[in-house]
Amino acid sequence: MNGRRLFIHPVAAARHAARRRAEGVDDAGFTLIEILVVVVILPIVVGAISVALLSVFTLQGNTSNRIGDSNDALVGSVNFNRDVQSAEQLTTQSTPGCGASTQTQVLGLRWGANSAAPGGYQTVVSYISTPVVNPQAHTTVYNLVRQQCNSGTSTTPNSSFNPAHDIGGNPSLTCSPPPAPAPPVSTLCITGANNADVTASFASWKSAQGVTGVTFKIVAPGSQYTYSLVGLPGQSTSQSSASTLSNPTGPGCGFAAAGSGTYANQLCFADFTGFNGTQHSTGQCQTLTRPIANTPYSLSFCISVSGTNVTPAAIPTYYDPSGDHSEAFLGNNGFYTGIAGNPALYQTGNAVSTVYVTNIQVLDAAGHPATGWTLVTGDAESTDANEWMAFQSNLNWSVLPNNGATNLWGNACYNTAQPGNNGALAYSGPYPATDATVTTPANIAPLTVNTTTFATGVSSIVCGSSTQLNKTGTMMLQAQEPTGSSVAQTLTVSMRGAGLEAMFLGVLL
Repeated sequence: MNGRRLFIHPVAAARHAARRRAEGVDDAGFTLIEILVVVVILPIVVGAISVALLSVFTLQGNTSNRIGDSNDALVGSVNFNRDVQSAEQLTTQSTPGCGASTQTQVLGLRWGANSAAPGGYQTVVSYISTPVVNPQAHTTVYNLVRQQCNSGTSTTPNSSFNPAHDIGGNPSLTCSPPPAPAPPVSTLCITGANNADVTASFASWKSAQGVTGVTFKIVAPGSQYTYSLVGLPGQSTSQSSASTLSNPTGPGCGFAAAGSGTYANQLCFADFTGFNGTQHSTGQCQTLTRPIANTPYSLSFCISVSGTNVTPAAIPTYYDPSGDHSEAFLGNNGFYTGIAGNPALYQTGNAVSTVYVTNIQVLDAAGHPATGWTLVTGDAESTDANEWMAFQSNLNWSVLPNNGATNLWGNACYNTAQPGNNGALAYSGPYPATDATVTTPANIAPLTVNTTTFATGVSSIVCGSSTQLNKTGTMMLQAQEPTGSSVAQTLTVSMRGAGLEAMFLGVLL
């Protein structure tokens, strides 16, 4: 090797390298200019692309969060409004009325006074603030969980779901959010007379009377999406008689006078005024839509009958308390009195008539099917000697108690031919029911009722009687609409009157 090349002038070396490249022989690597291009310009290009991609992903995440939060607003508003409207008592105490003591309750509601149930109320709903850790982001978010106990206060909910997935921590119990520049927070506000903030007074269970509004303002920090869940209790004002109830103009689904029944402010009775007697044999039915008083909902169904002696009637359908002449218990004796319109279908004559009700739905203000309601039906007259009623649904029945767990329907079904004179029977015969199928031993069995849940486990029930006597209750049945189901319910009621018989239809909210 020629050692002089170690001291070659840089300019000569560059010319030599350029010449070699021009000749197609280049073993000198990158030039300084090329290296500068790579080192300086390429990071700028890559950085710009990275910023663009980060912006797209951030926008996509924010959009996804806002869509999710807006969906929470829709789902939450339906349930929150219905719960608050039903509430007889409210509380903001942190210990749940329905759920474990380790959970944090934001709002508690209960209704359906029942001395036999723990806490004294049949239905208890707790809105719970629950922390949830995001393992990827190492952050904690808070979900809003709705828990419902169907048999009074309990640590074990019967149902639970999330109406909101991002409420930004435990809400503040106030109608006045912190002023700027403090971060916005979710707030629960209960107002009374003159829109005064009375939230603090509900640190224990208090009556819903006098409450003019319950507003849960939710600020979702993940998307900065803000919405409010709003409700007005049905007992917000003193209701001493049916005349104080605000029933819809024209036929609707109205409530009984406050205090006249366990579910007087939850159970609405459909007004059959306007039913034209459409015969089932024609294959047709008449669609009736009945606005539910004091709510944005409507009860809708299609109805037809067999026989020409079934007409709408007022409740009570019959009143004669003298001697042993049986009277209709529903509407008399202070039991669900003051129901507006004609909420009974009355059958006259010595015959069997059948009422067919299909496509039973509760609709929201937009006409979409709502969930969480319960179909209710029962005897609107009195079942006396040689009379019976047969109720069939596409869902299993539960009994709606009249006077607590020990007296579910009084002596409404009194049959001396059955053990214990109990004429309430599980029916497995064909529909519509007839005298022959109801009295066939193979078609009937004693009705078993769970004394805790009041469930019967059957979808067909007969209430019959072999004698006439003053009634101490009435048969009322309920079938829970499946949560999340859009399948409409059906109901078939066969009535065997030795003179008079009647049925009613309603929904429990």
